[in-house]
Amino acid sequence: MPVTERVRVFAAGVGVIEPTSSFSDMEVLRASDEAQKPIEDPYVVCMDERPAVGEKQPVREKVAGGLLITSVHAAAAIEWSGFSEQQLEDGPESMLDIVADQLMDTGESLGAHRHNTIEHDNETGCGAIDKSPQAVENIAEHGPSDVFVENARIDLGDAFNEDHWRRAHGGFVRMARDPHWREWRTSRIQETVEAKGGVVETLDGAQDAFKPDPDNRRHNHWGESARIGDKAGHSNDRDNATIPGFQVDKDPLIRASRKMGRNEEEASLLLHAELLFQYGTMFTLTKNMRIIR
Repeated sequence: MPVTERVRVFAAGVGVIEPTSSFSDMEVLRASDEAQKPIEDPYVVCMDERPAVGEKQPVREKVAGGLLITSVHAAAAIEWSGFSEQQLEDGPESMLDIVADQLMDTGESLGAHRHNTIEHDNETGCGAIDKSPQAVENIAEHGPSDVFVENARIDLGDAFNEDHWRRAHGGFVRMARDPHWREWRTSRIQETVEAKGGVVETLDGAQDAFKPDPDNRRHNHWGESARIGDKAGHSNDRDNATIPGFQVDKDPLIRASRKMGRNEEEASLLLHAELLFQYGTMFTLTKNMRIIR
């Protein structure tokens, strides 16, 4: 497949993480392909491209923020049948345990990360988690846009359902208006993952003196691409990659939606909502990011 078909630009975003001019599309694609390796343990961690502090981490599947925060947002957006009316009313912090338990009871292993330069009490260093309220707002505003829908049609293929996309988006619109979702203690995600026996990696957010970011606005994010991984059982070997790149693996999204959905319709709604959260996170954290498929 030609490079122009495998590398496209997510022509949107308001984040500070933008590809540099240091590498060609071909170089970035080759490095991303070479970094794809078999997964080495079952924990589903964050899409983050930064290296681990200290010991290199095993190759793990990745989604925005890790499987717990992605699944909580998707479940809330579609008003998942596993929630009580009180949990739906109370918001995210009342939902974490039931979603975590459902995932773990069906064989999933939870993961997340922090970085090593935390400055504020409720900051974790994971943009997908710390900025999830902004991501919800951006999904509410931009979810129906061509850039979101066109990418969803590519990533879901024949499974894309316009009505399910619309309904999942409507849930994010409701969440964006709900004060429980605008302000909550997002660090509960990592705390819950740890309490459930999951893995919380520590990634390097320290300023790189050799990079043109003296104020460290990027928090050491130098991702040149975001890969949508579609090979089950594989992900990027982040800590050994020659060119850093974000990665969202489709298989854990599909598994989680099927394990949480009580029927085919609910599973499809969850999958569409999960994908909206991936794009919303990318929109919030990056700008004009290369997408590799």
